[in-house]
Amino acid sequence: LIDYDVASRLVFESTHIKDFVIQKTVTLKHNSFIINHHIEIKGNKGNVSSVGLVWDKGLRNTEKNVPDEISYSLSSIGINKTIENITLTPTSISDVVEKKSYNNADWAAIRNKYFIVALVPKTPVTASHASSAFMLKNETLVPSYAANISSINSSSLDCDIFLGPLDLDEINKLDTYLDRIMNFGWFILQPFSRSVLWLLKFLHGF
Repeated sequence: LIDYDVASRLVFESTHIKDFVIQKTVTLKHNSFIINHHIEIKGNKGNVSSVGLVWDKGLRNTEKNVPDEISYSLSSIGINKTIENITLTPTSISDVVEKKSYNNADWAAIRNKYFIVALVPKTPVTASHASSAFMLKNETLVPSYAANISSINSSSLDCDIFLGPLDLDEINKLDTYLDRIMNFGWFILQPFSRSVLWLLKFLHGF
């Protein structure tokens, strides 16, 4: 189903599953980096207690200077305006950061130097993330991050997925504190850093 008046809307339904139906509605907003995913288990009868979304294998590297990009790459989970990060600078293909899980999370995100993917549900969820080493060509090791969220005692999940540049104006459209994943320096310097960023963007636009 496609509604061109507001957004493009795609509805997927499972088949050949006994006793219940899985329905996922994907809404792509025009001129936006935000895609909404609504997942619902119909006819569940208490058999399924939660549903979730998984983002695996992180974000593709974009920098020719791989060590520089790795220094910016991380996975984050936001819980009540507290951010839990994991990072990995692999020296062996077997290097990993074991899975870490959190209850009542507000969002989960993975970023590199210039881009971010964020899972931002409408209500608190259970979230987890982990990392492992991945081999690029020329025997270059990079971190590969995975994140997932799951509904809490509910067979439905409504989640916005942001996939785009680390642009403060675009990220703030999610109406959350996801902008704190960007490095503005020490807390006391952050107002100054944000002001400088605003000034530079203003001058660029001008």
